[in-house]
Amino acid sequence: MSSNATMIRIACFLALFLPGMVAQAIEQPIDRLIEQAAGPHPVGFRVQQQAEGRKPQQILSWYPAAAAGRTLRYADYLATRLTALRNDRSADELQTLRRQQANRLAQRLGPAAQTLLEAPMQASWNAPPAAGAFPVIVYAPGVGGPADENAELLEYLASHGYVVLSSVGMGADGKDVEDNLASVEPQVADLRALIRLAEANPQADARRLALLGWSWGGMTHLFAATQEAQVQALISLDGTREPALTQLIDVKRLTAPWLYVSRTPDTITQLNRRGIDTRFSLLNEARHSPVTQLIAYPLRHEDFVSRRLREAPPTAYDEYSQAEVRQAFGMVALYVRHFLDAHLKRAAASAAFLARKPVENGAQPHSLRLELNGSLAPQP
Repeated sequence: MSSNATMIRIACFLALFLPGMVAQAIEQPIDRLIEQAAGPHPVGFRVQQQAEGRKPQQILSWYPAAAAGRTLRYADYLATRLTALRNDRSADELQTLRRQQANRLAQRLGPAAQTLLEAPMQASWNAPPAAGAFPVIVYAPGVGGPADENAELLEYLASHGYVVLSSVGMGADGKDVEDNLASVEPQVADLRALIRLAEANPQADARRLALLGWSWGGMTHLFAATQEAQVQALISLDGTREPALTQLIDVKRLTAPWLYVSRTPDTITQLNRRGIDTRFSLLNEARHSPVTQLIAYPLRHEDFVSRRLREAPPTAYDEYSQAEVRQAFGMVALYVRHFLDAHLKRAAASAAFLARKPVENGAQPHSLRLELNGSLAPQP
């Protein structure tokens, strides 16, 4: 494995888990991460296991439902991680693995772990789908990330009238990745397979298609977009910008409107220390795609997934408080939803939302900055 790929995996692991290795209690109640109002639709959720040997093996989907059913608990999302790559585990084995999940959470969160596991989610198991055909979002997790890593964002989007599909992020050899196309191609193939499934779903209007991804998935979905002409919107949540790989993207085929949401930009000193080649920027080279860049200053790379915000203890927060990070995450969700509404539903109100300054849309002052193709001045 190359040094850069190793650094990606180590950084993601440390960011998600290391701060919580010491057991301690969380005082705040388990509530919604996204304070913005849910949409008009109840949310259904289903798990699809494909036949042995088919990729991806397990698919999670969130969708507008006709009525709410049995509500998921957070532990149900964790359970899907146990069958993502193997669907032949016995009931006893699964029970043992779920206890191990609970124990690991308790090591990080103390008594609050049980509260988290029992927390009700927005989605309902196998709820009947709502009538109609809805736009589609295909989600790409980070390196080795579970398909549910951004469950609350995906629930939120489904409630606003989107069919969402996701599968575990895989490299060429298990969950390992290298800085080469061989590691990009497995996830690209999975994303394209999810698009084919959406095309066969009567509730999904795959002609209105968006690709959304975090970290490594925030890059690989761009490769998929160059091979799927029907993609109408792209959203990268602090996507990986490895010049050696992103230079291989055919920017002439990267034409869909693109929302790139990022953390605070690194300084020149930080970039030099990490040995990152700054002579190439895909954001600048993507001249055929209207690029909107949203900078969320309170968020670090790992804060762009709801899994982290649920499973990390208060000690994981530093310059910005847990409340500030959650508020910013909610605003990112709001921008993602309006970006999708503007480009997949042609909603004039959402286009107007994107044209305003973040503070005018409810963001805390100095927390977000919006740029359109680099042409806008910094906004408070």
